[in-house]
Amino acid sequence: GNMIGSRSFVPSIEMHDWSSHVIQSTALRILLQEMLGYSSIHLFFEKVVAGQLSRASNEDCFAIDIERWDMPSNVTGLNKDLIIQPLGTVGREALYVPDTMSYTASNYRTVKEGNSFQCPGSNETETSSPYESYPLLGTANLTALFGSPADFPCNEDSPEANAWTVSKCTNGSWIPPQCHDGKPCRELYLPFPRWSQSWYEGMVKNLELRFHVVYLGNKMQDVVRQLHSEGRDSMYYWWEPHPMHLTFPARRFTVPDFNEACKLGWTSEPLDSQVNCDQEPQALQKIISAKLKTQEPDLFYLWSAFQISYKDQMEMMKLEGPVMGGPGNLTVEQAACQWLRTTSVDWSAWLKIHDQRVIPNDEEGISQLMLAFYILFPILFVLLLLTLFAMWRRTLKLQNVIEKAADINGR
Repeated sequence: GNMIGSRSFVPSIEMHDWSSHVIQSTALRILLQEMLGYSSIHLFFEKVVAGQLSRASNEDCFAIDIERWDMPSNVTGLNKDLIIQPLGTVGREALYVPDTMSYTASNYRTVKEGNSFQCPGSNETETSSPYESYPLLGTANLTALFGSPADFPCNEDSPEANAWTVSKCTNGSWIPPQCHDGKPCRELYLPFPRWSQSWYEGMVKNLELRFHVVYLGNKMQDVVRQLHSEGRDSMYYWWEPHPMHLTFPARRFTVPDFNEACKLGWTSEPLDSQVNCDQEPQALQKIISAKLKTQEPDLFYLWSAFQISYKDQMEMMKLEGPVMGGPGNLTVEQAACQWLRTTSVDWSAWLKIHDQRVIPNDEEGISQLMLAFYILFPILFVLLLLTLFAMWRRTLKLQNVIEKAADINGR
């Protein structure tokens, strides 16, 4: 871009491995480089969120985090060097089912009771039980996916379940008490126990849903993609905003809404947990060092004004290709750039140039000459005026002398 400039400060950006974080961080980096002139930017690639708060306040990097989940409520009390603001998006973790699935098969109450749905005043019922929509045990062939049971995402010795004090994984699954009675149960898919902190294991137990929780690790999207391509139903844990919901249109499985009493019943041990509701929606946050407010005011202004709604995020991720789980055909870099070019969001309002040290690189030599000209021209002009004035006064005096001499001679 022709607005690239020259700055000595090198910003740092956290870039975590979920799609919305990656593409927003990329859009932020493009604006910092193309519009504010930060030619060098450090990127921290992480698969976990640990450490990012310390990097944000560390004077060696002042790392910016543009999307943060699970923000501690007292974080600014613990670290007064941080500024935290809402991003503009609400994030959710939930159980999802295909949006083509019947509502009776995607409601915990009818699924729990396992009965066919009968309309009041009618003798007609649905011909199948809600449970029949869900995958039979063994549908996700863990041996074919991972090989040895020792490589399953959850096993008896797995550190994934190290927060459990009683529960264990059996053949790659967590089995609730209600599925030990010999009656049929179906499959529910989660990536790893730690991702949802055993929330859904406890909920399955307490709502008496007859599902084995099967852990699919990094094969999660592959299994959902396969079932979707075959036109088969499934229920799985995921989160939003995420482009997988664009590739495989889904809706949340209906369970009781989140409430504080439910939250207080949570423990990491599923058999002790009293959780029986959905997880709490989160207002996503962004983080920056307070020192950048005065040290780099243009960068801080962009960070503070950077507001992305849920709709905006989904529009961004719709452009991404399968590598990031999107339905489009662009790389992350291309998708972020394309969104900036075509979005109705007025991101120009996010830019405000306070720092007068910025000089465009492609005109740097000319600009420096112009700056020197603007400084020297008034001085030279004043000197010229003074010189002309002095010459005029000298000429005037000389003329007076000549006239006086002529008067004397005439007498």
